[in-house]
Amino acid sequence: MPPKKKRSIPRPIFFETTIPVVRTCTRCGVWFAAGVAEGQKAEVELTALDRGQTIWAALNGIELYCIRRSGLVHMDALRLTGTHPGRLYPQHRCDIKWPVVLGQVQRPARNETIPY
Repeated sequence: MPPKKKRSIPRPIFFETTIPVVRTCTRCGVWFAAGVAEGQKAEVELTALDRGQTIWAALNGIELYCIRRSGLVHMDALRLTGTHPGRLYPQHRCDIKWPVVLGQVQRPARNETIPY
């Protein structure tokens, strides 16, 4: 009887990127692209951001992505400093409805006391 071959254990694939699938959010009903971007689960809104919204999203800690044919590309701080091909798309959050209108400031009510 010939000796049995050892089964090779598949190695984990780090920084894997998959082609995104378009689906709806179960909580808010918004359409977004879901996939894996460089090893991280990503849910990306399908609304392209302009320059002001990109700056607002980066300052508020919202992850930005670029959608390509090969999949989602996570745009970190280093990639945002250089030239990036394509449009930028924000991370999906149920509490933010894109496109965000900039320039509207919420002022406290007159009878509200300032906490300091």
